[in-house]
Amino acid sequence: MANIGENIKALRERSGMSQEQLAARIGKTRSAVSQYESGKIIPRMGVIESIASVFMVDKTEVIGSDDVSGASKDMVALMDACENLTPEQVRVLLDTARQFSALNARSED
Repeated sequence: MANIGENIKALRERSGMSQEQLAARIGKTRSAVSQYESGKIIPRMGVIESIASVFMVDKTEVIGSDDVSGASKDMVALMDACENLTPEQVRVLLDTARQFSALNARSED
């Protein structure tokens, strides 16, 4: 499954749109679009929704989920819930998720 950046780039190229054009449509800079596409920055849910709107697709197509069931729905809900968090709150949540992931990895060994 492709990542968000690859999906954004594929949608943009399929539509024949430049990074500059997409940036103008979503209210971001060309540099931001480039960083989304390269995976250097993961766009917030509001940006993902804007991109989905530009290409007239569901946000799950931007996120990269063909199957919007189970964990995929949970991931979309988690991203929605994070939309209004501060950067520090997002870091705390991410650190917590990483701790859970590490615990699960250790329990599988």
